[in-house]
This record gives sequence, C-alpha cells and structure tokens, in this order.
Amino acid sequence: MPWLWFFLEYGFDRDSTLKAERLKHCVTERDWNTLQQQSKTAVEELPFGPHWFTRLKARMAADPVYVGAKRYVDMDLPTTTDSGTGAQLAAAEAAHT
Repeated sequence: MPWLWFFLEYGFDRDSTLKAERLKHCVTERDWNTLQQQSKTAVEELPFGPHWFTRLKARMAADPVYVGAKRYVDMDLPTTTDSGTGAQLAAAEAAHT
C-alpha cells in the first residue's frame, strides 16, 4: 500500500495531469531487498501500509463514535427504499439500545 501513497503524493502535476513517466521511472530498479533498514522502517510506516492499518483498526475499535456507527453499518437492512423501511428499522434499533 505504500505505493498508493507514493502515487497520490507524486503521481500528479499541479494541474492534475498524470506523471506517467515519473511513476514508470526505475520501476525495475525498485527492490525492497536493497533498502537499508532505516528506509524499510520508513516505508513500513507510510500511510496505507500494514502498520498504519493496524494502528487505524486499534484506534477505530476504541472510538465510541465509530463503534456506535458500525452497529448501523453491520445491520441487515433491506435494500429497498420502499416506505423508508431501512430508516424505520434503524430508528427502531436505536430506540432499543
């Protein structure tokens, strides 16, 4: 996932055009095994990397707002919008908690 961060950070010009050549430059030379330990650690800590996701999951699990909102996301609601059934079920669930 650090490549996603790199792409978002360096993959576009200020006018939002893609910097395809910059992204393709030296792709074959990019080798994780050749990085120094400090560089590996820095890459592992970039946004969207595995360590970042682990910290994010822990923070979200401890966040009461996220926990409360997740209850509604995880509810098995009908996919129809007829008569606002989903909204009615969500309101009924909220009333009973």
